[in-house]
Amino acid sequence: MIKSLKSLALLAMIVSLAACSRGEIAPMSTKTVDIPQTPVKSQGHVGFCWSYATIGLIESIILRKTGVQMDLSEESLGFYRMAEELHALSQKVEAAEVADADLVKKKVFEDLEGWDVTFNPLYNPGLSVRSALQLVRDFGVVPESSWSYKFKDGDQETALLQHIYAGFAKLMNTHGRSKVTWEMIVDLLSEKEAFGSKPPSTFDYLTASGEKKTYDAKEFIADVAGFTVDDYTYMIPDATIGYDQIVKAIKLTLERGLAIPLSYMIYEETFNEWDASYSVQDPNREFKQDGGHVVLVTDFVNVGGRPGSVPRDEMLAEMAKPSSALDYLIVKNSWDSHLASPLLRHPGYHTMYQSYLQLLVKKPVDITIVVPRDIAFQVRYGR
Repeated sequence: MIKSLKSLALLAMIVSLAACSRGEIAPMSTKTVDIPQTPVKSQGHVGFCWSYATIGLIESIILRKTGVQMDLSEESLGFYRMAEELHALSQKVEAAEVADADLVKKKVFEDLEGWDVTFNPLYNPGLSVRSALQLVRDFGVVPESSWSYKFKDGDQETALLQHIYAGFAKLMNTHGRSKVTWEMIVDLLSEKEAFGSKPPSTFDYLTASGEKKTYDAKEFIADVAGFTVDDYTYMIPDATIGYDQIVKAIKLTLERGLAIPLSYMIYEETFNEWDASYSVQDPNREFKQDGGHVVLVTDFVNVGGRPGSVPRDEMLAEMAKPSSALDYLIVKNSWDSHLASPLLRHPGYHTMYQSYLQLLVKKPVDITIVVPRDIAFQVRYGR
């Protein structure tokens, strides 16, 4: 990880640009499976790609099961992740180590366990996508109409973080290590110079039948969409999980009508090389890691696949083909939707070629996928 850059705003910008999937645009009409998706949303100038992918999955499930297009708040998960990180840091360091805003800012770049997702853009994205599911379980989700905060530019993000740094330093100086409570941190994040308020624990929801119901944020998706966090798990490459197993798990999950949060490391030399050439030319080449990103896998296309939704028998035939037949994955990307040129036919949907996927599975930390627990079990143990 790069630790020499001292400007959080500059570093966040560099990594966010790196997080932009710069491959060919995959036409949205190219579908082997057909999973309803809500519109692509921009994460703006903040590293909440992990939340956008997770919320995208949940919105897709709600849309598929109810026909209702929900717009859920990604930043509400970011709020609570920041709170968790700050609270974890308050238990780890002495007040003198974070006596002012600059020292807090410096501290967030250190490799502290539990402090590598939100504030430090050079995170291991696998950890963030796992943490997102835990946040959904612990705090639930809320609609944008009930609580929303969007980062419109880098200056806004810098000002918010600077206020949080200074406020956290003040709390530590006043109370000391292990004496800063969760409630104090939530209050800090809720100040008008930060998020302005905290996400509500309950909200009103208008059902498809027109009935108004009040929901607990933690119970909403289980009741409306039948989504239960404990039904999902993550898969990373290890001694028994390689490229074949990752592709199989992705295909089985897509067949079930579920999109897949996929986190991955970005390689500096491959920003514009999402074709098959670089890895084929030198499969043992070492690439420099430069941050990470999380996207939502919405489809797969085998070599020779044709545009347009395919009949189910054809889809099952494509499913049955070996992983070596995979051409590319189609991914929903919350970063490119912000920067996409008008020349791009479908901003926010891009391709991840099989060569890049093969490159990622070489190391366990480079890729994580979130899939139903039973599919992970089936792929790992062949049952």
